[in-house]
Amino acid sequence: MYLARNLNNNGEWNFFIRESYQDDKGIWRSRQLFDLGVDPSKYIHYLGKSGYYFDETILEELSKKGVKCTQDDLEEIFWLFLDPDIKRIIEDFGSRSRRKKRKRLTRTKRKELFKKLHPFDKRRICFLRLGQINMDALIDQPLSCYRVLLFKSRDEIEQMISQMEGRLRPWERRGYLYAIFDIPSY
Repeated sequence: MYLARNLNNNGEWNFFIRESYQDDKGIWRSRQLFDLGVDPSKYIHYLGKSGYYFDETILEELSKKGVKCTQDDLEEIFWLFLDPDIKRIIEDFGSRSRRKKRKRLTRTKRKELFKKLHPFDKRRICFLRLGQINMDALIDQPLSCYRVLLFKSRDEIEQMISQMEGRLRPWERRGYLYAIFDIPSY
């Protein structure tokens, strides 16, 4: 599950909970699970200064669609909209440092999967994660930073990269464009 956003006709961001899934042909697709509207924070209910819970309608709707969801999953989706004091408490407590354990890939399987990734996506991730402009030596390597591109729909990849691009500083944007369009090779 992931948080997706789209501009509506009024120029406001609409937020959605979406999920990537693999169809019967093995193609990764996405489906919309829940429309959060323009203000997802309305689904967060606070209990005093350090407690909160998510609206039951989200869990009910997700369970109707057969999606199993934990509090940590929702916390990851709603992270941008949580109160800053509560974010600090959560980070101090360490629950955000827990990551889902992924099944380890064999070296040959990893190389095979990484070869299927599009070079444009690799260049974008390589710059956003490593800050490299000339990446001729890196593009064919099975780097762990490319793992974020695996097992995701095109929509989830674009939403993730869009969020990362939004964090670029103005003076980094020129280098980013230079790197992703592989201008050094021309």
